Amino acid sequence: MASSFSPAAVMSGAPGVALMFAVASMFGFESTAIYSGEAKDPRRTVARATYLSVGVIALFFSFVSWMFISFYGADAAVAAAEEAVVSGDSTVFVFNALVGILGAWSGPVAGVLLVTSLFAGILAFHNGINRYIHALATQRSLPCALARTNRQSAPHAAAWVQSILAVLIILPFVVWGLDPVLTLFSWFSGLAVAALVTLYILCSIAVITYSVRHPGGGTWQTRVAPAAAAVLLIGVLALVVTNFTSLIGGDVTTAVALLAVVPIAFIIGFATERHRSTTDISTTSDKETS
Repeated sequence: MASSFSPAAVMSGAPGVALMFAVASMFGFESTAIYSGEAKDPRRTVARATYLSVGVIALFFSFVSWMFISFYGADAAVAAAEEAVVSGDSTVFVFNALVGILGAWSGPVAGVLLVTSLFAGILAFHNGINRYIHALATQRSLPCALARTNRQSAPHAAAWVQSILAVLIILPFVVWGLDPVLTLFSWFSGLAVAALVTLYILCSIAVITYSVRHPGGGTWQTRVAPAAAAVLLIGVLALVVTNFTSLIGGDVTTAVALLAVVPIAFIIGFATERHRSTTDISTTSDKETS
C-alpha cells in the first residue's frame, strides 16, 4: 500500500483537483486566531494551536485514506469512489467499507455520527463567525452594537445576527424542498473555500504591507513566508475557480453566481472601510480645530 502514497501516485490523475479538495477539507484552522482575545497568552497559544491542528488533521486524513485504500485495494479504490459519486450518494464509499469490516450495525451508527459531526461542524462555524463579527465590530468595521457581550463575555449580539442570517439563507432551500447536502451544504461550502482562500491571500499581502510600513520582526515571518504563501495560495485559488463546479456539485450558472459573491463582498467591505476611515479622519480634524 506504500505505493499509493508515492510521488507518482500523488501526481497521477488530477492532482490539482485533489489539492483543491484537500484545502477545502483543511479550511477553518485559521479560526484559532479569532479566539486570541480569550487566551491567557495568545502569542504562544494561538501559534501552537494552529500548528497542532494542521498536523493532527493532516495525519488523521492520511490515516483514513490509507484505511480505505487498504479495504478497496490500490487498483480498485478510484473506481469505487467514482461509482459512489455517480450514484449521487458519495457516503456509500465510506459506509460500504465500514459495513464490510464491522458488520451491518455500523451503517446506521455511521449515519448518526455523520449527522452529529455535521452539527458539530456547523456549531464550530457559528461560533467562529460570531467572533469574526465581534472582532470587526470592535474595530468599527461593523456597527459597534455588534461588539456587545453578555455576562459570560460571549458575543451575544453577533450570535443573534449570525443566527438570523443563517435562517434567512436556509429558508429558501426549505421552501423549495432542495436537498440540504447536495445544494445548501455543497454550494456554501464551496463558496466558503473560495472566500477563505481569497482571505488568506489578502492576509498574506497585508502582513508584507504592514512590515514595510512598520519595520521590525523577523524577515521570514514578515516577508518570505507571507510572500510564498500568497503565491501558492493564488495557485490554489485558480484551481478552486477553474474546478468550482466539481467542488460544489452544481452547474456553471450556479458556480458563477456563487463566485460573484466574493468580489461583491470585498467591494462592499472595502467601500465601508474607506468611508469609516474618512469619517474618523474628519472627526479627528474637527476636534483638533475646535
